[in-house]
Amino acid sequence: MKLNPDNSNVRVVQFFNEEDNIEYRLATNVQNMSDEAIKKACRLRW
Repeated sequence: MKLNPDNSNVRVVQFFNEEDNIEYRLATNVQNMSDEAIKKACRLRW
């Protein structure tokens, strides 16, 4: 996966879930939230 997207409106947030031993890479256009806030929001959604 490309970590530096060509579109400057998109950023990639990456984190590791130790419970499931899974690495996540999320592409998002949300610019006004920290990486940690995006991570928490995604965990609640799933």
